[in-house]
Formats: sequence, structure tokens, C-alpha cells
Amino acid sequence: MTGQLLGLLASVHLGPLHLGPLHPVEQAITIALAFGPFLLLGVAIMIRRRQDRRLEENAEPSDPQRDPQRDR
Repeated sequence: MTGQLLGLLASVHLGPLHLGPLHPVEQAITIALAFGPFLLLGVAIMIRRRQDRRLEENAEPSDPQRDPQRDR
């Protein structure tokens, strides 16, 4: 009786681990969730660097000793 109960509990816990291959839509969603945040971060960094470059081009030249951000 106890062996059957343990076998049943093991099969209940192992069931969700293998439910077959993912549907193509599920694969696309999984890939989007896995890599999407990194792609968005890369786009945000690229846009911000472009903005910073434009601001530096339009800014007046300043004394490098007075600008603490210049060394960073």
C-alpha cells in the first residue's frame, strides 16, 4: 500500500516535467520571454547613448578640470 502511494505521488510530481514538445506558439512566447528583456535593454542603451552623443555635440566646450563627469 505504501509503495503504491509513493509511486502515485512520484508520478503526480513528475507529470508536469514532461508533457511533450511545445507548440510553435509556445516556443515563440518562451523565446520572447527569455531574450526580450535583453533586447529591450540593448535598444534602450543604444537610444540613450545617441542622446548623450547629440548633447555632447551641441554643448559648449568646457574646462575638463571642472567637469567631473568627463573622467567616467
